[in-house]
Amino acid sequence: MTKRVFSTLFFILILVTFSASQTVIKPPENKFKVEDDLKIGKETSEKIEGQYPLLKDEEVIKYIQGIGLKLSRAIPPYLTNNKFQFVFKVLDVSDENAWALPGGRIYLHRGLLTIVRNESELAGIIAHEMSHVILRHTTAKMTQIENPVNKLIINILVLEG
Repeated sequence: MTKRVFSTLFFILILVTFSASQTVIKPPENKFKVEDDLKIGKETSEKIEGQYPLLKDEEVIKYIQGIGLKLSRAIPPYLTNNKFQFVFKVLDVSDENAWALPGGRIYLHRGLLTIVRNESELAGIIAHEMSHVILRHTTAKMTQIENPVNKLIINILVLEG
């Protein structure tokens, strides 16, 4: 076997070995209960939907929900939380934005839908927002807050809601 062939085979073996291992995602520390995420998300979504119009195009909504459903099936079992129910909505606003609320509500702006070039880009954006929910980023960030004023605001949101 020539040195070049051996080097190539060795390189391929290394690539296969490293690509076979899966990255394990560890959620950040979180002192809040999953029920707190659900409560914050529900209350916030009621306020948002009272302020902004929702897109009424059933075809677009069904399409986005289909992508979200496919993505939710790909969530690793150790990160799956059956209490989270993903809901995908489109706000009828021209901004190019998307975001997620604790507990599973994901909002896309109509303006964002006008700039994505294909389904893969849209799926990437939705998956990104879903990761915020799955990893409970909002309440994890709230866990890290040490400022007494911020703690008071958190207590009002979560406890008195």
